[in-house]
Amino acid sequence: MNKALFEEFYPKIYNFVYYRVLHKEKAEDITGDIFIKALTNADKFDGNKAAYSTWLFTISRNCIANYYRDKKNEIAIDDIELVSEDDADSALFLDEEKKRLHMILRGMGERDRTVLSLRYWGGFSYSEIAEHMGITVNSVGVTLKRAVKKIRDAW
Repeated sequence: MNKALFEEFYPKIYNFVYYRVLHKEKAEDITGDIFIKALTNADKFDGNKAAYSTWLFTISRNCIANYYRDKKNEIAIDDIELVSEDDADSALFLDEEKKRLHMILRGMGERDRTVLSLRYWGGFSYSEIAEHMGITVNSVGVTLKRAVKKIRDAW
């Protein structure tokens, strides 16, 4: 993996992980582990079988699954810094809104959270999400629509 690939994929992978584990430091640790695994297993990547992004997100899903298997029911919502200290009222409001979103996401199913995080925090197209998850583009659209509705209804 070269520096350009790392810089391209790090934000997408981090955001994908963060919105699955909902904890900053754990997301950073898991993301680091993902890139270490990608580096140490680079010889196993076969560009004829899948795109590099698909391979990297497969590693990501596996690392997240391992995290949950090892740390069942351990989700923390803390240390969110969104704005400067000069605007404490605004920071408190944004912090509460983010916590509210986290609570809603925690109540959603795995598939819904995955599609949401790939689309909105990973910036992937419907077809890329379908490829990553092994589902149809139509299923991505339906899942995304239902997940967004769940958020709106819970808000």
